[in-house]
Amino acid sequence: MARSAVAEPTSSRYWIALVVRAVLALVIAAVVTFSADHSPEFGLTVFALFAIPSGIATALLARRAEAASHVDALSIRLIMTSGALTAVAGIIALIVRSNGTSALMWLIVLWAAITGATEFIAGLRARKTLAAAREWLAAGAFGLILAIAVLLVPGGLDQHFVGPDGVERSLTSAVVTVGMFGAYAAVLGVYLLIGGLSLKWGASADRRTEATPVESSS
Repeated sequence: MARSAVAEPTSSRYWIALVVRAVLALVIAAVVTFSADHSPEFGLTVFALFAIPSGIATALLARRAEAASHVDALSIRLIMTSGALTAVAGIIALIVRSNGTSALMWLIVLWAAITGATEFIAGLRARKTLAAAREWLAAGAFGLILAIAVLLVPGGLDQHFVGPDGVERSLTSAVVTVGMFGAYAAVLGVYLLIGGLSLKWGASADRRTEATPVESSS
């Protein structure tokens, strides 16, 4: 008797969302790293350029994965919520981009804390059933760490110093916050890229194994 087909796990379909999010994060990390401008306006702009497409892609691809398999629907919906909130935060960043350092810091703190907690809870719920839960847990933890780190930055930080090249520079709250966001994007991007490709290759290997006929002994 022919064996009935088994639905592909949600986590194997979700690898695209992880890779898209990773690529966007790595691009933003490179932009922050190689830019001399770490002003609040620049920080809010690059945050929006990351958050809007990343949030939309995360929400839509998570919905696609849920519709395809109906596995652990609540965790997937939490990820969809996190993606939607990320996109909304990106739009808000564009609206308040001229509001200075306070807008930059508080937006990143609130976004990172809320979406980080949401994603961490989703990963915690699905850790025994979905391979993608590892990436959700890690991304959620990175977000929470970012929120705490930015929250600890003094709002009035403004130190002037002369660099090794003799040029006078300033270390401000905005400079530190944008730098932290760039570091977060780099770590997140590398982790999610590895995790997403691992899910893809793991799913491909599983399908090849299932497709290989097993010889029965006579």
